[in-house]
Amino acid sequence: MGANLFEAIEQDENIIVEVKELHCKLGNLLSGSKIQEFSRALEPLLEGIGQGFQQKKTDQAKLKEQTLRCDQLLNEVAAFKAKVDAFR
Repeated sequence: MGANLFEAIEQDENIIVEVKELHCKLGNLLSGSKIQEFSRALEPLLEGIGQGFQQKKTDQAKLKEQTLRCDQLLNEVAAFKAKVDAFR
């Protein structure tokens, strides 16, 4: 079922809103409900997933920045090499 939900979200991101609404409804159930207990157990997992996505986003931004800096340095080295070759 989990894989099907992921596939469904990939095909229609509006499903995310429905899942959020369901999660809110789970929080409003009577205390002691098995579904509410399940919801509470699920919350840390969802938080972990969210943190993982945020970390991935941060890492990708850093990688992009480092790649741009590396490209810039390579261009500077090539320009310097061209000057040295011209000087010879």
